[in-house]
Amino acid sequence: EALAQRVRVDTTRERWLSDLDLARSWSARHGVASALTRRTDCASLTDTRDWRCGWRVLSADTADVLSDTPLSGELSLQYSTTTGELKIAASGDPMSAGASLRIKPWRIEWASLASTICLNIAGRVHWQTGEGCT
Repeated sequence: EALAQRVRVDTTRERWLSDLDLARSWSARHGVASALTRRTDCASLTDTRDWRCGWRVLSADTADVLSDTPLSGELSLQYSTTTGELKIAASGDPMSAGASLRIKPWRIEWASLASTICLNIAGRVHWQTGEGCT
C-alpha cells in the first residue's frame, strides 16, 4: 500500500509539472496569459488552497480549457496561496513566485511520502521530498 501511495504522489506531481509546462509554452507561443486553476467539483471543498479535486489549464483571455486533470481526492494537495490559481504571463513566466504545492497521502503514517513543488522568486520551478521548500 505504501508503494501505491508513492506512485500516486509521484504521478500527481509529474502531471502538475507537465501541465505547468503546457501553460508556460502555450502562453509564450501565443503571447497570451494562461493559468492553472483548481477544480472545485468534488464534495466538501471549502478551502481555496485545496487542490485535491484536480486542476485545469485555461487560456486567460477566452477561458478555453487547454488541459483538464480531475483527481479523486485520494491525496492531499495544498497550494500555498488562496487565489485558487497559478497565473502564467504572456511571456510564459509564472506570476506566483514563491508559491508551492504540497502533495501527500492523507494517512499520517505515509507523511514521509510527501512531495512539494516550489516556485522561487525568479519563477524557477523545482520539487523536493517533504512538506516544504528550502
